[in-house]
Amino acid sequence: MMAPQSPETIPLRDLFAILAEQLRLQALAGRGLEDRVGDVILDGAGGAERLRVSLQGLDHLVQVLSELAHFLDDLALETDGHQRLAVVGPARRLRLRKLAEALGARLSDPMQLPQRQEAGDVDLF
Repeated sequence: MMAPQSPETIPLRDLFAILAEQLRLQALAGRGLEDRVGDVILDGAGGAERLRVSLQGLDHLVQVLSELAHFLDDLALETDGHQRLAVVGPARRLRLRKLAEALGARLSDPMQLPQRQEAGDVDLF
C-alpha cells in the first residue's frame, strides 16, 4: 500500500540514499581521523602504541560505516520507488541538528526542528 504523498513523507528510496550519504560522510571523517592518528604514530610521539590500538578500532568503524552505506544504496535499488515513509517526526527527535536536518530535509519549515539540549547532549560543531 502506498503512503499518501505529503510534505511529511519521503520516498523510501530517497531515505535510503540520504542515510547512505550520511554514513559515507561519517566514514570520510573517520578516515581523516585515521590519517591524523597515523601521522602521530609515525612521528613517534608518546603513547604511540596506545594510539595504534585505537587506530585499529577506528579503522574497523570506518569499514562498517562504508559497508552500511553500500548496503543502503543496494536496498534503495531494490525498492519500487513508490513506497513512502514519514520521517519528519523521527528526524525531529534526533539530537544531532545537522543529521536531523539531513534526514528531515523535506520539512516545509526547517526552523521547526527543536532546540533540544538534554543531559549529555552537546552540539560542538
